[in-house]
Amino acid sequence: MKNLHLLLPILVLLPGCALDKQKHFVAGATLSSWVYIETGDRSKACLAALGAGVAKEMVDSRYRDADRNDAATTVVGCSVTWVWD
Repeated sequence: MKNLHLLLPILVLLPGCALDKQKHFVAGATLSSWVYIETGDRSKACLAALGAGVAKEMVDSRYRDADRNDAATTVVGCSVTWVWD
């Protein structure tokens, strides 16, 4: 969690991204950071982000069109656990 303050510059540098994609990235980063803090395992952190992204899109597919890119963006959020330690 100590590096979550670094997400703001990333989001500022990606102004072309839709707000929804930014939310997915932040959700993936937050979840994977928490899992990494709890387990110390980066693989589990990214698997948690993957699971959350896929689950969210499964729910979306029931009510509206699901977007694979949303799930992928959630997984990319786990990069904060790999890049900054």
